[in-house]
Amino acid sequence: MSRLSTDSSRRARSHSKQKTCKARRTRDKRRTLMLEPLESRQMLSVAFLDSEDNDALGSAQVVTHPGLAGVVDSQLAAGAVQSGDDDAFQFQAAVDGDLKFQVQRSSGTTDITAGLYDASDTLITSQTLTAAAPTWSYTISGVDPADAYKVLLSGDATYSLRIWNPDRADDAGANNNMPLTATDLGSFGAIAPADLQDYTVTRPDRDYFKFNMPAHSPGRLDVTVTMPTSTGAAPTNLGVRVRDANGRVLAASNSTGNVDTATFNAPDSTSPTQFYVEVYSDSVGQVNQYDLSITRPGSKVSGYKFNDFNGDGFQDIG
Repeated sequence: MSRLSTDSSRRARSHSKQKTCKARRTRDKRRTLMLEPLESRQMLSVAFLDSEDNDALGSAQVVTHPGLAGVVDSQLAAGAVQSGDDDAFQFQAAVDGDLKFQVQRSSGTTDITAGLYDASDTLITSQTLTAAAPTWSYTISGVDPADAYKVLLSGDATYSLRIWNPDRADDAGANNNMPLTATDLGSFGAIAPADLQDYTVTRPDRDYFKFNMPAHSPGRLDVTVTMPTSTGAAPTNLGVRVRDANGRVLAASNSTGNVDTATFNAPDSTSPTQFYVEVYSDSVGQVNQYDLSITRPGSKVSGYKFNDFNGDGFQDIG
């Protein structure tokens, strides 16, 4: 093979390699992932230990969430009782709603007798935990956060204990932590005020709501999350996002005040348009009640007021 043909062949391979690399770079540029930055998440579940001096109702160990008077989600992973050394725990809810606890016997030589008491040490109900039936789950419905309750455990066995205060929407069975199971508010303009009030976020949770904007209703909408005074730790660190039917974020707000408002413009559509509202919390210790509002601001009129005593349309001095 001549040197000329060899050089031509080498240039052809080099040119082909350059084309391949260029094509690969072109294809690589097309492989773009659209990632949505989300808030940091920290679990609000708090582990606690048996204090060992809580062997009677009168000396019950008080279980609370750090910085709060009540429980959000507290767990004792490994407790133990033995003859003459019972365990008693006192707790109350962080917010209105339900208060739940679950005791599970792990192992031991005897059954565990578990009793639920009110603040005056009056027995409400009890359960015996055996090897065959080791778990007792109980819900105290409609609690007042000011009311305290106690659990007394006795026997010779090990156990685990969880006490938690679920948020309203999830506890109602909606489980609205994703768009697929969003709470349906109905159509804008016909949403009942009661459907927008008295929700709670009691752990890193996402509450999703959906609503429809009627056809041919373009214009600005304000979606506001308000935390009533003294209903949670401050700053709130609540946030709100508005999403379209495809999940795209249209507006968002995440301040540290008591009010967050996400503002967007609804399009002029020939059919009803669906939107999603996402409310979330991103901090440990933020146990907040909140209200929603979805409003369309009215037109604002501004001008100058003057005296026209004789009704001629001109200002009269005096």
